[in-house]
Amino acid sequence: MPDEKSKAQNVGLSVADDQAETRLVKLEAGQKETTALQAKNEVDKAEIWARLDKTEAILKMDADETARIWDRLDRTEALMEKGASEWVEIRATLDRTEKLLEASAAKQEMDADETSRIWDRLDKTEAILKMDADETARIWDRLDRIEALQDKITADREKNQANLEKSMAKTDAKLKEASEILGGMGNNLGSVVEEYYYNSLKERMILDGIRFDSIFCNFKGFKETGLTEEFDLLLLNGQELFVIEVKHKAHKKDLEKLIKKKGPNFRKLFPGLSNHRQRLALATFHINDDLKNQALSQGVTVLQRKGDVIQTHRPS
Repeated sequence: MPDEKSKAQNVGLSVADDQAETRLVKLEAGQKETTALQAKNEVDKAEIWARLDKTEAILKMDADETARIWDRLDRTEALMEKGASEWVEIRATLDRTEKLLEASAAKQEMDADETSRIWDRLDKTEAILKMDADETARIWDRLDRIEALQDKITADREKNQANLEKSMAKTDAKLKEASEILGGMGNNLGSVVEEYYYNSLKERMILDGIRFDSIFCNFKGFKETGLTEEFDLLLLNGQELFVIEVKHKAHKKDLEKLIKKKGPNFRKLFPGLSNHRQRLALATFHINDDLKNQALSQGVTVLQRKGDVIQTHRPS
């Protein structure tokens, strides 16, 4: 009987050993899977760090790149969340393995060396997981620094924008003031020139050898169609009239305006004078020789001040 009982115990131990070996094989497979996942995590982490390095470099570029930076950070965060989920699964597998080992140890006496080896592997695995957790913490810390840097860039940009707007407001105010001053000076000069030529021609109403009966200053015309025009000086007799444009300093645009606009508009506004021969003149204190020759070649008389005398240049 003792022999049969001993044989039965041996058979039971053999079955238990077989079960333990099977569980060890499963554990080895789990460990390989864990190692593969760790290798994948290392690759993922390397990719994350590479992206973070690129992100920091991009943050130092122009602020227009900000949108693309945050898009990359979103992808990085998603990748990290995926890795964290995989680590949770690894931890759950290890917890299940630990429970299986504890249950097996309670039913049978396993070899002490083998048990020690298994626990050693579990300790190493747990250390790796802790290292990954520390690595994750450092990644999030780096992301926080990047976000702080982005906030600083945004704040600096807003501050610079505010300073720029203040500076532009001051500049606009100065430009407006200068424009008003220059505009006033221009109007004053124009009035002085008009008064000079009006008084001079009124005293002696002869131009291009033609005597005139009347002179008008700032002569205005209106039409129901909306056409309006003001003529600086107008000389008139029974047969001829002179439309005179007065400028302190004559420019090409003044000549073109006289020929293409003032002359034709006078005919439209005063059809009652259509039988009068119309002449055009440009009166100025300053005019360059090129513009003077252009005016004369187009039939425009040029009046130019020379000291206290009006010098008349007639078209050829």
